[in-house]
Amino acid sequence: MRTFSNSLETVLTLVALYYWLSGKATSKEAQIYSFTTRQTALFLAALSCAIRPTSAILWIYIGLIELLETDRKIQLLLEVFFIGYASSS
Repeated sequence: MRTFSNSLETVLTLVALYYWLSGKATSKEAQIYSFTTRQTALFLAALSCAIRPTSAILWIYIGLIELLETDRKIQLLLEVFFIGYASSS
């Protein structure tokens, strides 16, 4: 069971990182795409942390960097809160 959970956590983390990095938008038109990919990445990261809580170390670091770089801090915090709450229920 441990091997399965470790493998699943790794796959979820890698897919979430893919969506997180592909959601970096530079143009106005791509920001809608960025919004949905970031939500997908946050949902997958929340599942990864639910399976193995030590995964949160990586996501806290990534989240803090994003929080420092973004202009939409409140929006990011609300997304994290709602997706985290929904995945923990």
